[in-house]
Amino acid sequence: MIISAGANVTSDMTADVQKIIDNAPKGTRLVFVTPYDGKNKVVLNEFNTYLKSLPNKYKWIVVADWASYIEPQENRLWADKIHFAGKQDVAIDYLNLLAQSLNEVAKSKGKP
Repeated sequence: MIISAGANVTSDMTADVQKIIDNAPKGTRLVFVTPYDGKNKVVLNEFNTYLKSLPNKYKWIVVADWASYIEPQENRLWADKIHFAGKQDVAIDYLNLLAQSLNEVAKSKGKP
């Protein structure tokens, strides 16, 4: 399962992610996508650091690190520094990142 909330923040994103982890059925494999918002980096960088720590604790979780991939080339996004709909080359890169992450998480046994 891929979880990508985009740059939409909640009041407690880490608690929301923990609920997803805790409630995932046995055998589940998760891919969390790091969000990117070029205008709101402080909040999302903290959250992304948290997301990137999850595979160390849960061997059935993989992180597709979109934020680290797109940040050095944010000029490829629209002016809002978030969206890329309609930009086929960026969409292909995003989908390739997801495919790589799915291939990686498929090697795990899933949630015990």
